[in-house]
Amino acid sequence: MDNNSNSINANRKLIILYGAGIIGQQVAQIFRRFNICVECFCDADSEKHGKIYVGLIVKSIDEIKNEYKHGEYELILTVDEVKARQIKAHLIDNKVFKQSDFLHQPYDRYLLNIICETTTSTKLNYKYANNALKIVSSNFSSINHAQETELKDYLIKHYFTGKDVLATESGINELNDHLFKRLKMFRTQVIPWLNCTNQLKDAKILEIGCGTGSTTIALCEQGADVYAIDVNSNSISIAKKRAELYSFEPKFYEINAVAINDLFTDNFDFIIFSASIEHMTYQERIQSIKAAFEMIGENQYIVLTDIPNRLWHTDTHTSLEPFYNWLPDSLAIDYAQFTKRDYFKESFCEKDCDYNTQLSRWGRGVSYHEFEVALGQENWEVVSSMNEFWGVPYDLFSNFLIMNGPVQINSGFYSKYLNLVLKKGTSRSSHK
Repeated sequence: MDNNSNSINANRKLIILYGAGIIGQQVAQIFRRFNICVECFCDADSEKHGKIYVGLIVKSIDEIKNEYKHGEYELILTVDEVKARQIKAHLIDNKVFKQSDFLHQPYDRYLLNIICETTTSTKLNYKYANNALKIVSSNFSSINHAQETELKDYLIKHYFTGKDVLATESGINELNDHLFKRLKMFRTQVIPWLNCTNQLKDAKILEIGCGTGSTTIALCEQGADVYAIDVNSNSISIAKKRAELYSFEPKFYEINAVAINDLFTDNFDFIIFSASIEHMTYQERIQSIKAAFEMIGENQYIVLTDIPNRLWHTDTHTSLEPFYNWLPDSLAIDYAQFTKRDYFKESFCEKDCDYNTQLSRWGRGVSYHEFEVALGQENWEVVSSMNEFWGVPYDLFSNFLIMNGPVQINSGFYSKYLNLVLKKGTSRSSHK
């Protein structure tokens, strides 16, 4: 979260959580994650008094009333909703506390209100990130108009086969994405971020899912030694043509990501999943994540870029439908007929087709769950998030996910797209 949230309690009463059980401890961890200070727990259970839970001491009712003045604190009930009403009514009826001693709203609503206040008032500081962009931009290269035309014709011939690309607005946008937009995005957003994580010049990089080569060029022009793989032969062909036009010589391989251990033995400074994991089957995802982590050592990184988040409310990558990533595969396949993207829904009308694989190849959201299944819950961590590097504030939905997600999961896993740097060998117990 933004550093401004460190002073989030500046003009508020002391927060005391009433209830040091499982719910109370979870709430305390959520508040800590948003840098909201909590004074202590209060609990009627004498066996808990004086004990420390999630870094907070548990005090008795008498201790609270003796140590703090009336009006100095605010009690937040951290028990289930029905029990909370009963406890509050009992404490007020028996004149243990007054109505004004209690927060007037549930803890989750209180937290959301604070998030809204801090998000809308945040002033972002882009100085560091913009300076990083200036440094790498001096290495950007270009091709002339004739070369652009050659690349466009090559794309239409080898990648958009069977599609009348120029007949629809979406087709033109897709072509322009492959021609210019993806290269520009990667240059101006991803490259400055990665270069600040570890210098790209002379870095040895394995790019998993190079596609038609836009991201490969962005890495090469920074002086990186790039090994690029993809399962699509047409994509590899275009990527080679693009590299030729830009006068770079990366090494290209047409293989599946699960086979990287069979082909490469040396360590890489970066292994980058470049908008690729979402196009793998579940088994491929787990195998490729495991294989990648086996190939990195100390001060080497796994990078996730531009990967749609399964947890996000709308699938902006594949179907363009709300809640589509939340559907089980079988329902997603049947519902494809109602989606807005013509090429997508038409692909599930083909006969003799493995629709489950088809759905995977189109792209399905990814979340932290694959990484925990592949790697376990310890000995790896997120060391950088692109959104945080650029000072992008978490919106209301991201904050809602953060509030309800496991506390050990890095907040970057709750963004619309996953753009994260991962490192192995470190416990995630300190994750925020």
